[in-house]
Amino acid sequence: MNEIVGYLREANGMMSATEGGVLIRNILLTAVSSEIIAFVYIKFGNSISDKKSFAKNFFLISVTTMLVITFIKGSLALSLGLVGALSIIRFRTAIKEPEELAFLFFTIGIGLGYGSGYVLLTVLALGLVLLILFIKWRVAKKSDDQNLFINFSTPKEGNFSAEDLMGVLKQHTSSLNLKRMDESQQRFEATFNATFSGIKELNHCKDTILSNFPESDLTYVEVENY
Repeated sequence: MNEIVGYLREANGMMSATEGGVLIRNILLTAVSSEIIAFVYIKFGNSISDKKSFAKNFFLISVTTMLVITFIKGSLALSLGLVGALSIIRFRTAIKEPEELAFLFFTIGIGLGYGSGYVLLTVLALGLVLLILFIKWRVAKKSDDQNLFINFSTPKEGNFSAEDLMGVLKQHTSSLNLKRMDESQQRFEATFNATFSGIKELNHCKDTILSNFPESDLTYVEVENY
C-alpha cells in the first residue's frame, strides 16, 4: 500500500505548475477553436444532414485528440500502447458526405497542433483556413447561380421513369448531383443538388417537371455555398 501511495505522489510531482498551466491553456484554446469550426460548419456547410447535431461532436473530438497527443508525445511506450488501443475503435455511424469527413479531419488537426505544442502555428493555420472559406463563400454569394437541394416525390404510376426525371433536370441545370434516392413499389423519392443559371431557368425546370409528372411533389431548399 505504501508503495502505491509513493508512486502516486511521485506521479503527481511529475507535472509542474508550468505544465499544468500549459495544459489548461491548450484545453481552452482547443475548445474555443472547435466551437469556431462548428459555427463555420453550421453557417456555411453544404450538408443536408443535421449539421447542428453533427457539429456538437467537434468539441469532444478536438479536445480528446489534444489530450492524447499531450500524454503520449514524450513516451514511446504510451505511443505503442495507443496503436493497440485504437485498433479496437470503430465508427458505428457512417460518414455520409465528404464535407463531414473534411471537417472532422480539420477538427482533429487542430487538436493535434495544440497537443504537439505548436500553438502559434495552429492558431495561424486556423485563421488562414477560415479566412479562405469566408472568401470563397463571399465570392459564391455574388454569383447569380441558384444552388438548391431539390426534393422530388411521386407515386410510381403510369410510365414513370427515373431516367426521364434526370433528363429533364439535366436540360435545365448547369450541374446536377444525386444526393439520395428512395424507391418502393408505390413511391419514388429523390434528393438532388442542382445549380441553375437563374430564377428563369429554375421556373422552366419546375414547370416541365410538373407537366411531365403531375402527381409529383417538389421542395426547394437553398444551399449555403462557401
